Amino acid sequence: KRANFLGQARTRIKNEQTIGEHLFYNADGKLIERRHVPGYTFDPRTRSWFKNADSTTAAVMSDPYVFFTTRQIGITISQLSRDGGAVFGIDVVLDELSLALGDLRVTPGAQIALINEGHEVLAYPDMTRTLNEANGQVTFKTIQALGEPSLIKLVSENPPFGTARFFEVAGRDTLGIILPFEVWQDKKLKLLVT
Repeated sequence: KRANFLGQARTRIKNEQTIGEHLFYNADGKLIERRHVPGYTFDPRTRSWFKNADSTTAAVMSDPYVFFTTRQIGITISQLSRDGGAVFGIDVVLDELSLALGDLRVTPGAQIALINEGHEVLAYPDMTRTLNEANGQVTFKTIQALGEPSLIKLVSENPPFGTARFFEVAGRDTLGIILPFEVWQDKKLKLLVT
C-alpha cells in the first residue's frame, strides 16, 4: 500500500499510559493503515508550534526547525481546533517548497525566492545556499548574504506588490516583481521573482 499522508498520534488511555500510532491515509483522506508504534514517545505539547497555537485562535507558523521524525528542516503551521480541545499541525518541508519554487522559473536565468520581513530566505531552489545549521538550530541567510544580484536589487528597489519593474543588473535589463505570499499573513512573506 502507498500512503499520501502520515498522521502520528498518541492516545492517552487509563492510568496516564499512552499508545503511539502511525496513521496512513490515501490522497482522498481515507485511512488505509493504522500501525501501533510501541516506542513512539514524542509529545507535541513540548514543541513551540503547539504552545503558540494553544494560546490563540489564529493559525501560526513556527520558526524553522529539525523535524523529530524525518530529521528534515521545515516549519509547522498550527491552529487550535474550534472547540479548543486539540491543536492541529501541518509540517512543510522546506526542500519540497523550494523544489516547487524551482518549477515556477520560466527561464533558466530566472531567480525566485520566498523571504520574510527580515529579508531571510525561507525558500529558494537551492536550499543548500540559504541554510545555516548548528547544534540542531537552523537559521536562514538574508537575501543579501545569498548574493543573487537581481534579487538584491529587487529588494532594494522595493516596488509595490504586483508591479513589475525593469532595472539594470550587471549591464543587463532585468524584470522583477514582488508578490505577497498570503498563506501566513502574520509573517509578511514576499515572493521575489526576477
